[in-house]
Amino acid sequence: MTNTELQTWLDRDDFELLDAIKSEIRTHIAKLHAHSTQFYGYALLPGELEAICDLVAAFNCESDIAPEHIASSYYRYSVDEWANYAHSEFPRSSAIIDSRNAQFKKLHRKDNSNEYLLDDWEVAHANKLLTTILTAMIELRHDGLLGGEKSFAIIWISDSDHSIMSQSAKALNSDAIYKTYIQEFCD
Repeated sequence: MTNTELQTWLDRDDFELLDAIKSEIRTHIAKLHAHSTQFYGYALLPGELEAICDLVAAFNCESDIAPEHIASSYYRYSVDEWANYAHSEFPRSSAIIDSRNAQFKKLHRKDNSNEYLLDDWEVAHANKLLTTILTAMIELRHDGLLGGEKSFAIIWISDSDHSIMSQSAKALNSDAIYKTYIQEFCD
């Protein structure tokens, strides 16, 4: 495959993945609401940049924060500190991502001179997947599904400073919450 063909493939919108993510987030949140779970924070964890796959949802409720940490923005907004993870709520989205990863692998010929670093094409593929996840979350936020003005939503990659985290924090939250998040995690 030529670079032009690979770029054309990467430039295509992925409406199938977008719709799957939105549908499965809706279903997951409906289950939470059916159990009277009132969360203030909701996150999607796509795995590591090198291996975006099986989506995981995380959520946290006010009651999940220890009393001694209730005023701490770190414990409020660090998904790594949250109490609730749902590992099996995104089977369709994860299958589509696996399919996209397999398609990419067929189309991309990696220069093996440094197999431990992502090349520009691999970064572009990962960013496309992350952008699709963010687009789905933005659309659901506009529909009011991810909570109100005081709720927090993010795409979270543990032990990372990937730009999708601050991008999603900005796109999915009020200015006040975004400012607090940035002060805690990006300063």
